[in-house]
Amino acid sequence: MTNTPVPDPDSAKPSAPEGSELNAKAREITDKVMRFADPEFPPIAVLRDMGVQQREAQLADNDPGARMEEKFYAAVAMGSAPLKAKYMVIDPDSLVAPDMVLPSLPQDFHELQRVIHDESRSANDLAKVIAKSPALATVLLRLVNSAFYSLASKVDTISRAVAVVGTRQLTYLALGTTVMNVFQHIPQELVDLNSFWKHSIAVGVTSRLLAEASGLGNGERYFTAGLLHDIGRLMLLNFLPKAAKSAFYLARRNRILLHYAELDVVNYDHASLGCVAMRRWNLPESLTQAALFHHAPEIHNNIAEAAVIHVADSACRALNWGVSGEFFMPPIKHQAWDSLKLSAQDLREVLIKAEEQTQPLFTLLTQTPRAELPSRS
Repeated sequence: MTNTPVPDPDSAKPSAPEGSELNAKAREITDKVMRFADPEFPPIAVLRDMGVQQREAQLADNDPGARMEEKFYAAVAMGSAPLKAKYMVIDPDSLVAPDMVLPSLPQDFHELQRVIHDESRSANDLAKVIAKSPALATVLLRLVNSAFYSLASKVDTISRAVAVVGTRQLTYLALGTTVMNVFQHIPQELVDLNSFWKHSIAVGVTSRLLAEASGLGNGERYFTAGLLHDIGRLMLLNFLPKAAKSAFYLARRNRILLHYAELDVVNYDHASLGCVAMRRWNLPESLTQAALFHHAPEIHNNIAEAAVIHVADSACRALNWGVSGEFFMPPIKHQAWDSLKLSAQDLREVLIKAEEQTQPLFTLLTQTPRAELPSRS
């Protein structure tokens, strides 16, 4: 897949007139992306409007991702299509087979885990572990000093970062950025990694802002959950590349959601596989649950927590902020939206802020020099 940059709001072009050819093309593509959405549902009008604006700018810039969309959707009929919900048919824990060898995480990650799970260890111990990894320390300091926080004064040490941001919050950021750097060698045939991480980072940023707007707190946990929500898709490409390819082409041929095609091909989807990987890595259960239920928040025992990632994922696809492999916007479940207790205008404001933060954060997290990346063990 081609890379789909998130537009820089400072350089965005004015929208084309509503009756123009460019505007008409952007509307047609957006309507097809959102073909499974309920047009009477309040947040959908916001997503459609913003999706058209994004695609106008991308098409005007001859963005390759937008042109890829234009080519694909030329063969897709207009209007909505029937959609019957599908769920995994096996327990994700049953996927944990002895021969399932996960990508190695760096030694610093394991030390970080030990500090996290040892109640006798202090915030200073956490700072020391992070400081031992120049790559991790550099990324976290860049994060703390970025628009992600917009702090009044510069933070120049990890110990200060822990004091300002908080031990728990910085821990989630450290876990997320470490896991992200493990996946550097995925075949590009089906998923372009730059576009994949652009989508993932956009979902992370949007999740954090949605959680804050909904009064759920701990935005860093939701950022990390959003960042890693599709990690199972990379796992599927790693372990079952032929099945992943079959699912991808099934979704394209039948014009269905990709995670439904995954269920048809292998009886489980990337959400359940991502849950397995996170449990094997001993990540917090809140992250594993977010991955497992991000397409089915209505069956989670805490629907609001799952709804944050679910809504963010759908919104970022509607606005074409990166591509994780899915062509269509997964429909937002009514129960999930209602659980957040937000208005359509709240969603618009969240997405405006998310657009401002996503591109700088994408640059920060993906342009770390190779020499600075943590070694694997």
